Amino acid sequence: MKNFNDELKNLMAMAEADIQNQSLEKPEFTVDEGFYDRVRMPKRFRGVTFDTHPNEATERVKRFCTKKGGGVLMLVGPVGTGKTETACCSFYERAKLGLTAGEYLNVKRELCPMYRSSRLTTSTITEWQFFEHLYNLPFLILDEVGQGDNQDIERLVVTNILSACYDNDTKVIITSNMTTRQFCEFMGDRIHDRLRQIAEEVILNGKSWRV
Repeated sequence: MKNFNDELKNLMAMAEADIQNQSLEKPEFTVDEGFYDRVRMPKRFRGVTFDTHPNEATERVKRFCTKKGGGVLMLVGPVGTGKTETACCSFYERAKLGLTAGEYLNVKRELCPMYRSSRLTTSTITEWQFFEHLYNLPFLILDEVGQGDNQDIERLVVTNILSACYDNDTKVIITSNMTTRQFCEFMGDRIHDRLRQIAEEVILNGKSWRV
């Protein structure tokens, strides 16, 4: 009977310890719609994380978006292989670690039109203020580079952003259907030389998820 009582006491103590440990567990980290609005994330990708949408690029992208220092991550591959979704997972990961989330900008739909707007006489911000805002972001996603309807403007804006990334040691993720070599040819020799020093490439292949 004594052994049984001792065993019962041990079990009760272990159960009590489990209850206490559970009460000390941190609640699951969540973000609200206001967070997604601030980072300008497309509604299609809100709620995605590296845990809910893993792929062959997950670990490298996660490591890049949370490591110290700056750099450029080229996330390239065919249409529909999850480049934008993978990049957008970075916002949640950075927020979870208490890092400034940054911003998402689609080059064709947002970045280039915003630049053109800043040059209008009716604009409420100057061209310099437009660039200054982007230069001061610690983390930026430029989506679908190479898809703009005005390549000269796209090249100008992206070149300035990447030059600032090089100078200020900030982070930029670029998604593109072009290969890194095609991207460098598109951007020109100046950026090609800098990318060789600060950029890394992650290729997403496989069947398109849009099929």
